[in-house]
Amino acid sequence: MSGTAVVTKAGSTKAMRGRFFFISRRCILFTALLLSPTFGVAQAQPSVSSPPPPVSPATNPAEEVVTPQKVILDVIISGNQRVTKNTILAKLKTRPDRNFSPDQLQADVQALMLMKEFRNVRPLVAEQGKGVIVTFEVMEKARITAVNFIGNRAITNRALTKEAEIK
Repeated sequence: MSGTAVVTKAGSTKAMRGRFFFISRRCILFTALLLSPTFGVAQAQPSVSSPPPPVSPATNPAEEVVTPQKVILDVIISGNQRVTKNTILAKLKTRPDRNFSPDQLQADVQALMLMKEFRNVRPLVAEQGKGVIVTFEVMEKARITAVNFIGNRAITNRALTKEAEIK
């Protein structure tokens, strides 16, 4: 009886049940190995790479790294339309005849952004002889200047303006 299998009441064989049990144990072990953190599943590891190469000053002379001992020769504001130059300069601590500081430059950018009048503020530093020229390029936010009501017949423009709480 070495090559034959005995059929049971359920219609399956004892040999098949034993083989199924053996296969299911093997599948469970294989799945456990694949899902274990030490085998099979690739884990995200921080890659060790070399730092990016330094940018040479010849590529963008307006954004050079400047030593803090340089004196600010001039502060230029560009891109402003509604906000006056004097209003912007009043918020800045970077002024002509003071020593240049990258930290102060970043603080000035934050101060201009806190005005909530600009979408973007970009500082540019250009080395000029014994000092630097600092330029603040500002991009103002769009502002609604007028509201026109068209097609209103039953309600007056004045009533619509009051309901819309428009100044």
